[in-house]
Amino acid sequence: MNKKVALISSFCDDQEKIDTLNENIKKLKAHGLDIFLISHLPLPKETVKICDYIFYTKENPVLTWPVKVQMYYKWYIFEGENYIKFYYPSYDYGWSGLNHIKKLTQIALTFNYDYFYNLIYDLDIDENVAGVLDNPEAALACGFERDNIRLKLASLHLMVFNRQKAKKLHELITLENYLNFLNSSNLKEGKDAEGFFVTLGKELEYRIADFFVKDKISVKRNDSNHSKIDGVKLFIEKNTKNLESEIKVCVYENENNSKIEIVVNGKSISIDKVFKIYPLGLSFWDIESMFLKASGQTQDLMPTLKSISYSYIELEKIKK
Repeated sequence: MNKKVALISSFCDDQEKIDTLNENIKKLKAHGLDIFLISHLPLPKETVKICDYIFYTKENPVLTWPVKVQMYYKWYIFEGENYIKFYYPSYDYGWSGLNHIKKLTQIALTFNYDYFYNLIYDLDIDENVAGVLDNPEAALACGFERDNIRLKLASLHLMVFNRQKAKKLHELITLENYLNFLNSSNLKEGKDAEGFFVTLGKELEYRIADFFVKDKISVKRNDSNHSKIDGVKLFIEKNTKNLESEIKVCVYENENNSKIEIVVNGKSISIDKVFKIYPLGLSFWDIESMFLKASGQTQDLMPTLKSISYSYIELEKIKK
């Protein structure tokens, strides 16, 4: 058995991500590491074959309301004198990544490894990373760089701990500790998984590397767009503080000047203007079906409507 093991967290839902994962597994094995991989999604036989151990898990613990949620808003100026704000929650994906680290570390500690490398599947394995793979330290973390922005925090993309530190890491990562961190006040670090690792610094005594790691795939979410039709961006207001209030919609982008319709309970509403708020005249409880039609495509909006925990539209005049 090798003395070094790579503990890879993955969420590979397309071919590009799977190809990136496979490429990295081969590189890691070339540096003498065994491979432990955790996944919420099924993976192809090619990936399974090149891993030493794969652990499938049904859970994908993304923290949502009421456990944890943070409100965000996106705003636009239109017609030179108005601005509109779309308020929406952003769920916390940090615990999912931390939970992967905890589970993989727990399993790997039952084997006779000396060094435990925590990685995310799309780590860019450059010369600096290769040096760490060949020369492990007792406790090392790396800052993260993307789009020329550098964050000198302990990125989940690459950390290495010896056996003693790995045991301590497993003990410290708990949902209770993470929630206490998120709910604490006067935080200098960010309220995310990386910020959480800052608070573990005293007990883990890790060193921050003098280089920054990068990822190969940047996943950008647009939580303010409820449309899946290309060229059309739509926001749905569902004020869950009062579920008897009517649902409203606003199209804020129509790239192809398409004819857009919202069909609610079989009744069609023509959307003839962007940034206009269209009340549907029905509460959430009264809506049995809801579709978006544009560019020759139809999207069933009911799954989206049901999944929205809270959303709100605010329209104001610009003060001169």
